[in-house]
Amino acid sequence: MIIHLGGRSYLSATVKEAAPILEEFKEWMEQEYGTIPPSSPIGKAITYALEVIGYRLTLYLYRGHLLIDNNLVENCIRPIALKERTFLFCGSPYRCSYAVMLCSLPGSCQHNNVPPHLWLQKMC
Repeated sequence: MIIHLGGRSYLSATVKEAAPILEEFKEWMEQEYGTIPPSSPIGKAITYALEVIGYRLTLYLYRGHLLIDNNLVENCIRPIALKERTFLFCGSPYRCSYAVMLCSLPGSCQHNNVPPHLWLQKMC
């Protein structure tokens, strides 16, 4: 996996491995664009991908700090999403936002390699 490489190694691996795949995908979309009605769901998806996503994906290739997916974020917020039903019973929007903040703290600290208790000591 190239995600564990750092700096220039990650960037060169991304360009070397992902660029041909993205180019092939773009060519496929351009071929299909002429054969699929633009008002169909797949036609709308291809139009959107060619107009918007294509540019953003090329940014991904040449900027070493960007990742192709957001799995890291999804994994961090999953516990919060699972507690969503609990947040319904917080009593007020203020209490709910406070509960969400408290539940996101350990994930944010873990991602940034900061022990949560040290962060809390520093903030209080």
